Parts: sequence; structure tokens; C-alpha cells
Amino acid sequence: MTLPILQDHAPQHYHDFFQRWRKEHPSGVFLNVNGKRALWHMSSCHHLESTDLSRKDWGEAGGSLTKRPKVLGGTVDDLRKWAAKNNVRAGACSHCMGRTPPVPACIEDGFEMLDEADALRADRELAAQASIRAPITTQRIVRDTQLALGVKRLHGYRCQICGETIALPDGRSYAEAHHIRPLGKPHNGPDRTDNILCVCPNHHVGLDMGCFRIKKAKLRTCPGHRISNEHVDYHNSHIYRPPVNG
Repeated sequence: MTLPILQDHAPQHYHDFFQRWRKEHPSGVFLNVNGKRALWHMSSCHHLESTDLSRKDWGEAGGSLTKRPKVLGGTVDDLRKWAAKNNVRAGACSHCMGRTPPVPACIEDGFEMLDEADALRADRELAAQASIRAPITTQRIVRDTQLALGVKRLHGYRCQICGETIALPDGRSYAEAHHIRPLGKPHNGPDRTDNILCVCPNHHVGLDMGCFRIKKAKLRTCPGHRISNEHVDYHNSHIYRPPVNG
């Protein structure tokens, strides 16, 4: 069983993401891991303070709710299996478990939150680094991650152009969401599923750079995901750049 693991490496935002997960899953369960020992708690456990994002009372001393790894599970059984697989001795918190029936939390929610936290961490680290390189802009703006995630799930994380996916070491698959008519100025494309393609990283870059036309008839399709002809036409007339050698 592969479960998302959130751990603070000092930055504030890991704490914030964990607090957000607790708010969204008030009766969800998670493992608090301390070496080879762990306790599973409900999100509402009073030992974890409130779900307020502020750490003014104890954060100034360097404390963090995510100083120890948090395994954001689905059910208690999921957490038991994870602990057994990773040789972790797990038990239940005597203060919160057993009083209210836990409600399974969607594992994908944890993975999505972990991806967001990692991306934010990388952006902040990059911004903090001194660099003499000139800044660049890309067309890859994602405003609604739920829409993008929904499209990728519909296609099983397989590229609609080549059918390939990237297998990650933890058993998940990886793909990217591409807005056919780019968001923001000057294109002002809409953030809707009919303007989103599920693609591999190579084809994502190729589409962003206008390397090829989109041939709608050759795209991999699936029920529940309609592609707008208008946006495809816009890409082919405004984004695609024919090679100079013909």
C-alpha cells in the first residue's frame, strides 16, 4: 500500500498543508511516525493543537506539526498495512481513537497536497537562490488543480498524443495537464476541461513551444472529456509555428 507522506524540512508551508488536510478531513486518520514507532490519530486529536494555520504560540521556538513524518492514510487498515510493510510498530492514540468512528480520507487528496507542497518548496528555494540567468516565462499556468487532476485521471495518466505515461517508483503514474489555448494574457484561454489535454512532459514542452499542430482526430479520447474545436483551431493558428525550412 503506497500512501502519501508529508514531512516538514523546516519550511512553514509543510505545516500549513498538513493543517489544510486536517481541516478537509476532520474525521480522517493519519500516522505520526517517530523512527520505527508510530501512533495513528484522528485529525481532530487535541494533542495536535487546533487546525489554525498560525504557529504563534509555539512555532516561534521552531516547532512544527510536521517535524515528524505524517502518513496521510485512507483507513486504519491502510495505515496498519503501511506500518507492517515499512517495519514500523504502530499503535492507536488513546485520546482520540475509538471515540468517533473515523472516516476514510481519499489517498489521492494526500498525494495532491504533497505535490503542491513540494512544488511550492521548489519555487521558494529557486527564488531564494542568487542567479545571473535571465528570467523566462512559460505558458504553463494551472489555476484549478482539480480540473487538471480530473482530466489526468480520466485518461489514466496517459498522453493523449502518444499514449505514454511515466511510471513513478512508488507505483503511481505521472502525466501533465496542458491548456490548449494558454491561460493569461495575451491568449486568455479558459480554465475548463475542454481546453485541457493530458500529455507527457515531452509533448507538453512541444505544445508550449508551438512545435507541432494538434490533430484532433488523432488524439486519444475517453468518455466524459470533450475537446473544444475552437481551442484546437486557436493553437494551430496562434501557437503552432511552422518550421522555417518548410
